Amino acid sequence: MTTSSETVPENSGRHWLGPFLRRLHFYAGILIGPFILVAALSGAAYAISPTLEKFVYAEQLSVPPTDHPLPLAAQIKAANATIGDGAAPSAVRPAPEPGDTTRVMYSDPNVGRERIPGDLRRSIHRRGGR
Repeated sequence: MTTSSETVPENSGRHWLGPFLRRLHFYAGILIGPFILVAALSGAAYAISPTLEKFVYAEQLSVPPTDHPLPLAAQIKAANATIGDGAAPSAVRPAPEPGDTTRVMYSDPNVGRERIPGDLRRSIHRRGGR
């Protein structure tokens, strides 16, 4: 007969590994979870944006079909008259089907550039920056 002093202790060397891995998994989820949430929400917004665009801009993206549509050159001329400033279109996307509109796109050279005051730009340039 065995006594309690002769039994093998339950605490082997790996008792700490399970709780450690569970805690590590928990903290990894807490730290990474917000990034995954932002990626999922922005991906969902990106996926439904064409549908939202058609709904929000329905007046600008569709017109009643006619028997005699304007030639493409006349459409570009009308867009240039609306924009003014002698701007030239950067891209033209003709209407794919009757009832759709032609998209005339313009590029603004100031969009996307940093607007840094002249004195600051010179000091950055002297330090070896841009």
